[in-house]
Amino acid sequence: MLRRIQLSLITATLLVTTAGYAATGYIDTPDECYLLEKVTGNQIYLKAAGKCEGRPGRAYAEASGTVRVFLDGNFWREQELTPLAIPDIEASLKKAQKLESTLKIPQNIHASSMVKEAEKLNSVYQSPKFQKQLNDEAERLKKEVFKVQPGEYYSEVPKQGKTAAAKLAGDERVYLFISSSMPMATIRNYVASVARFRDDNIVIVLRGFVGGMSKIGPTVQFTSAALKENPLCEGRDCTMHPVSFVIDPLLFRRYGVMRVPAVVFAKGVTPAAPEGSEGDLANSVSSSSTIYGDASLEYMLDKIRQDTGSASLKGLLAKR
Repeated sequence: MLRRIQLSLITATLLVTTAGYAATGYIDTPDECYLLEKVTGNQIYLKAAGKCEGRPGRAYAEASGTVRVFLDGNFWREQELTPLAIPDIEASLKKAQKLESTLKIPQNIHASSMVKEAEKLNSVYQSPKFQKQLNDEAERLKKEVFKVQPGEYYSEVPKQGKTAAAKLAGDERVYLFISSSMPMATIRNYVASVARFRDDNIVIVLRGFVGGMSKIGPTVQFTSAALKENPLCEGRDCTMHPVSFVIDPLLFRRYGVMRVPAVVFAKGVTPAAPEGSEGDLANSVSSSSTIYGDASLEYMLDKIRQDTGSASLKGLLAKR
């Protein structure tokens, strides 16, 4: 790298000299630590950079005749500009090669403290106290923001709950992970598929609020558009699919979902706290299977059924 810089400098000086401008050469400096700051006419200003160790050096500049040299703004002495010569170029190249072989990038003096701070932050995040606060806030949002189900607003929507024909076992779940960045047509197809299964243990999962937690409006608009049976319908009289949306980043983390759409079939789900997030690592899950791809929900569930031999999924797919 230093050699390339040196060669560029030499090429530039030779071009300048050939073009007939002021000559480019070098001046003596009291120490190698002094570098060229600026040239004004025949006045050359040098500035100390780094630690000076008393080793005389030279600096390249463009001037002519006798020059006045200033060190850190103070006049030092007058001297003649010495033109560049072939021996000087060769010596500079050798010096650059030597510096290149010994140059080492210094270590970050804050590296150890940064590691300690990162470990401290991770410890706080993983602590039971912080995780409880996170879960409590998620539950508060569920109760206060999404406490009303579509059926409570729209009388045409069939009620879920005990009247729903459950096909999955009580400790089995099907999580359909999506994102608001997916095409709305694709999301509506998934919603319609979930509605046809009519099982409370099948839920659609979003990682977070649309547009961030500071605004609830975009999320409400998104879920409303996704739940409409007729996407062209406007107003409060639209028929909505009886499908549950869950906003739960813990579920994404629990099952390691890094991209969407994704379907997870979980068995032996036993929540430690019934009102808490099912993504909480304190909950036990006996087994889970994950499949990714932009395919129909029925297709992905059938692939999981083939891999796991699940009788529940077989019944679910047969009675849809």
